[in-house]
Amino acid sequence: MQVYLCEKPKQGEEIALFLGMSLSDKKKGYYESGKVVVTWALGHLFKLQPPEFYCPEVKKKWDYKCLPIIPEEYEYVLGSKSKVQFRTIKNLLKKAKEVFITTDPDPEGESIARNIIKFAGYKGSVKRILFGSTDDETLKQAFSNPLSINDTQWMYDTAIARARSDWVVGMNLTMAFTLLVQKLEGGSRMKKAFAIGRVKTPVAMLVYHREQAIKNFKPTSYYDVTANLYDSLGNEFVCAWDIPEKHLDSEGRLLSEEFATKAADYIRETKLGVIESFNEVVKEKQPPLPYELNSLQVECEKFDISPDETLEIAQSLYDKPFSAITYPRTDTGYLTTGFSEKIDGILSSLFTLDLDEKLKENINPALRSKAWNDKKVKVHHGIVPTSNKIDFSHFSPKQKIVFLLIAKRFLLQFTPNYVFKHTDLKIKIGNLKFKASCNVPVSLGWKAFVSDDDESIVNLPSLKIGQKVGVKSSNTLTKKTRKPNRYTQASLLMAMINISNEVSDPSLKKLLSDQDGIGTVATRSTIIKDLLGNGLLNLKGKYISPSDWLEKHMCHIPEQMKQPANSALWERGFQAIQAGDITSDKFVEFQEKFVKDAVINLNKIYLEVK
Repeated sequence: MQVYLCEKPKQGEEIALFLGMSLSDKKKGYYESGKVVVTWALGHLFKLQPPEFYCPEVKKKWDYKCLPIIPEEYEYVLGSKSKVQFRTIKNLLKKAKEVFITTDPDPEGESIARNIIKFAGYKGSVKRILFGSTDDETLKQAFSNPLSINDTQWMYDTAIARARSDWVVGMNLTMAFTLLVQKLEGGSRMKKAFAIGRVKTPVAMLVYHREQAIKNFKPTSYYDVTANLYDSLGNEFVCAWDIPEKHLDSEGRLLSEEFATKAADYIRETKLGVIESFNEVVKEKQPPLPYELNSLQVECEKFDISPDETLEIAQSLYDKPFSAITYPRTDTGYLTTGFSEKIDGILSSLFTLDLDEKLKENINPALRSKAWNDKKVKVHHGIVPTSNKIDFSHFSPKQKIVFLLIAKRFLLQFTPNYVFKHTDLKIKIGNLKFKASCNVPVSLGWKAFVSDDDESIVNLPSLKIGQKVGVKSSNTLTKKTRKPNRYTQASLLMAMINISNEVSDPSLKKLLSDQDGIGTVATRSTIIKDLLGNGLLNLKGKYISPSDWLEKHMCHIPEQMKQPANSALWERGFQAIQAGDITSDKFVEFQEKFVKDAVINLNKIYLEVK
């Protein structure tokens, strides 16, 4: 007997119908037709045992004497609501000769299935079926090419490491920190736990640090110097002083008004400049990649759709009966070259919709943008439409918005490149150097169909090296630094993706790249939602701020968790697991050591509080 193991009942029904079964084949907890069975989990049937399993005393009262709780073996418990379904699956697996894992194609889906198989004691053949969308064409291809279970071992290892490290950090530090805050508050105001998490706390600290930057902000004046020039034909243009670095502060700003004024006076007195270099080159820019989940969430905020709601909507568009888009929980916008086989079908479906006619006219199915790159795709590719027929009468208004965003971004892959003339100019006026550059469109290509906030275009005249230009005037421009903006849910999401942009410490910044982030593509919006829900962060309008509770007690949070960069560096551990450089056990051991030290330090503070 063949058993197909799905993640949830709805997915089980979809797979059963795809395999040719009917609703009449449904039994209690599974579908069966001939020697083929489709059954399902209810999400995670098995969860890590709570702390009281290892230390019964903490069930009645949390106490530093019990902390930290570091299991020798991380044990699992079958959820009380899952027992009946697990019994059904276990009985089916006893009869199975082959098991096919058809849960969601991500580490969580992998761990759901593998834990069931493990605790059911099944020892037979297991294969993995990965599918990026739920339309019949994709499912046929995936089911006819099952993978070896070894090919997705890294998914399971990653999920196990993430779950156990989150447990050991979250459970222990939440108990330890809550005990400290209770004592600080005299026990009277503490009605719930002060949640500490391996990822959640660094995210909360991003908001805290931003709020402090706003409160402590003092505007700083800085200066630029420009020269208004003209050539022999009377063409006027503006260049900016290329200020030597030795006169700039660490942020690249000239802070001396006196120095700027002297430079402007000097330029006016010099009256003539000479062209040192003049380069014109025609460049092309390819269309933006198809969306991955986080970039889609950021775009949807413009339509007042929160990141968490965007994920829910995208999931609904992925699931049957719509099967309108590919798997949404992806962290890349790239596509595989093999996906090219589906282009004609997708375009045919999209062309039946009421879309921009000009855009349709400029579609060339033979074009291939930078999106087509097998090396950039690990498991999931960018979010794109499927070839399924779309009927907007069955869509909610927000579903339509999200789908059309995805569809338009996909269509842009088949439009011409944006072509522009890029000009770089360098001029010497006396002993000072000036520069200017501009981009002048030659052919808008895909940009004709995208709203653009670029500043107005300024053209430069055609000049030659050695040519002299006159100085009409010179200006000192006074500028002021601006107060940072509070995060929105979307901008906080982007901060989680690229932590290096949020780090000011030079030593930490050196360790980070633009690939370093915290959380996962599927959990970031949920983390923000949970922080708002547990009262550590506040949402007023669309802006997020730290709660009074967080501001009051953050000083005692372990230092390593105050710096989001550390969490980003921890995330590299999961990449190392995938690459086979470390084991999941080694990664968890590292987290356990951190917890031991953190609990000792919190206990010291606890004992000092009177």
